[in-house]
Amino acid sequence: MRRFRSNRLWHKARHRFRAEASRATGWDGFWWVAGMVVVLAVGSLLSWCFWEELHGTEDSISTTVRNLGLVVGGVIAVLLAIWRSLVATRQADTARQGLLNERHQKAAEMLGHDNLSVRLGGVYALQALIEEHPEQYYVSCMRLLCAFVRNPPADEQLPVLSDRELTRWGGGIRLRGDVQTVMDMMRTRDDRLIAMERMVGFVVDFSGADLRGSNLRDVNLTGVNLSDADLSGAYAIGANLSNAYLWRARLYKTMLASANLSDASFHGADVSRTWFCHKALPDLFSDSRVRRFTAPAVGIADHNFYRALAKKGNPPILGGVVLDQTGTPLVWNPSKGMGIEYVSD
Repeated sequence: MRRFRSNRLWHKARHRFRAEASRATGWDGFWWVAGMVVVLAVGSLLSWCFWEELHGTEDSISTTVRNLGLVVGGVIAVLLAIWRSLVATRQADTARQGLLNERHQKAAEMLGHDNLSVRLGGVYALQALIEEHPEQYYVSCMRLLCAFVRNPPADEQLPVLSDRELTRWGGGIRLRGDVQTVMDMMRTRDDRLIAMERMVGFVVDFSGADLRGSNLRDVNLTGVNLSDADLSGAYAIGANLSNAYLWRARLYKTMLASANLSDASFHGADVSRTWFCHKALPDLFSDSRVRRFTAPAVGIADHNFYRALAKKGNPPILGGVVLDQTGTPLVWNPSKGMGIEYVSD
């Protein structure tokens, strides 16, 4: 009966030890248990190796008990030191995480401020979090920035530009400064960050955003949702728009020379006067009436372009653009099924 009770107590203690170990999170709990086992093993080994010294020259039980007590006390002191170190590290990590979460929350609040400079500070604060802790904060910060680009707060101090001003190239950036800063951030969006997005099923969503007159030169918009967005007059030379969703987007007078448009979908997109290339200066030694174009966009597939729209009399400029599959020139020809022409009042 006594043996049965001792076995039950042993199993109960072992179960409690496992429960305590399971409450330890991550590597902290592992190293605590490992350190405890190692220290106990070393203490037992030393006791066995130096038993004669511990026993002492005097043949007395008190001397042996005293020496063993010193060894056990040393082992306990080492274990306590390890435990205190782990507790201090965990407390420091908790405090650090609290500060990071506070930075994240404060930056989110700044995005909704009435003052432009405060909103810019919020954008820069989120950018800093992404650069310092991308694995932890990239997706959550991008969700905030996407929502901000789609619905930026109204600002009466920002000038209201006409469509003519917004679609006129040159003269600097015409998009509001806070949204343009987010677009500038997209230049640092590399393959590592895109892999993080795919891992959690996140899509950068700028659908319906007002990006007229924006500077998108060399911006990485791979896989970005730009459906229903207004990109009129945007300067997107060299931009990476591969796999981008451009459904029903407005691309009036958008500059897409040298852009990567591989697998970009133009279904219902308005490409009236969209520049898919540069217009070259006339050659002094040839007929100046000949229109020459350079730096065409690449990667366009006919099945992604044939449902694009253009206002009658305002076709897209496709000089030098070739189809991705065949290498044949891409020609705007609604009568033969390449593009759709519409008439508006």
